[in-house]
Amino acid sequence: MRLTIVILPALLATGATAEPLSSRLASLIPSDALFVAGIDIARYQHAQLNSFYPMTLEGMPCGEGSAWIENVRQLVVAEGAPGSGMNRLTILIGTATSPSQSGESDGADAAGNGSFALLDAATVVCGHPQMVREALSRWHSAGGQSGELADKVKRMSETYDNWFIKVRPFEISEDSRGPVKILKYRADFAGAVKEVLGGVRVGGINEVRVEVVTEAPEDAAALAALGRWLPGLVQMKAPYSNESALADLAENLTVMPAGNTVSLSFTLDDSKLEDLARARHVGREE
Repeated sequence: MRLTIVILPALLATGATAEPLSSRLASLIPSDALFVAGIDIARYQHAQLNSFYPMTLEGMPCGEGSAWIENVRQLVVAEGAPGSGMNRLTILIGTATSPSQSGESDGADAAGNGSFALLDAATVVCGHPQMVREALSRWHSAGGQSGELADKVKRMSETYDNWFIKVRPFEISEDSRGPVKILKYRADFAGAVKEVLGGVRVGGINEVRVEVVTEAPEDAAALAALGRWLPGLVQMKAPYSNESALADLAENLTVMPAGNTVSLSFTLDDSKLEDLARARHVGREE
């Protein structure tokens, strides 16, 4: 079920207790990005969810800014449509390793895959050269960007410890094989879902919430009817996956439609996640 591919790994691998983004940091996100996620690396490395969705910065294409990686505490990524030329913009927030890294500078990735810019002693941005130039322009604009996506990014970072926004998550684009075959019911479903937003508040009891925004209230009502069966659908699709194991631990599942939005929430007991991780580790050793 593609819904699980879009929502669960994207949400549960995004970290814990991320600091809210300022309006200026939110302004770095392109207004036409289709996917944005915020990650608190420092906290996530010690979270039980890291046992199921390991997080690594190895191979991060940030040129000389890669010297930062040990000190990065927060990561924000933004992606555009496949083939649009806007691949990925990465924002690293942390502490500079030396005074010489303070102040704005820019350069090319060592592998020639993009460029980076050190905006100040706590912020580096990297990605496609044009994307980096545009991010710099927004960074220097008075007051930062004020737009719908930037406002959502700021709100999500203020509300949740880890979060993501996915626009038109089921939209199907052309690939290397050529135009995608139009299938009526698939197209109807893809067109009905406008946006998915997800967030986690991490603690002894991890609180997970996902919101799906649809084109019409009847679409939200139909999804809500299916929502209560989501854990079972996940386990039928991939019974040995991480998602299936976590679905078995999900408690307090609530699905509620409101207008053209349906919200799904559940909790994960951190001690049970620890027990599951330990049991899996023992099983691998035997």
